[in-house]
Amino acid sequence: MKVIFLDFDGVLDSAAFLAAGPHQLGDLDPAAVACLNRVVARSGARVVVSSAWRLQCSPDELQARLAARGFVGEITRARPSAA
Repeated sequence: MKVIFLDFDGVLDSAAFLAAGPHQLGDLDPAAVACLNRVVARSGARVVVSSAWRLQCSPDELQARLAARGFVGEITRARPSAA
């Protein structure tokens, strides 16, 4: 299985995006999300959020935030491997 470990800070809310206009804390760059969509579509990978945001938001909240900016994929929860 292909997996993308996704960080938010500096990736989906880069300094360039934040400097380009008035944004609220937690805004995500729609262009970066569109790029993520292309990577997911081409690779067939699943997305696991490795960002510290996962500690503050539920997977459903993260999914909703991404979807609000155009993400069409699905967040997958990381599962520990069987021992």
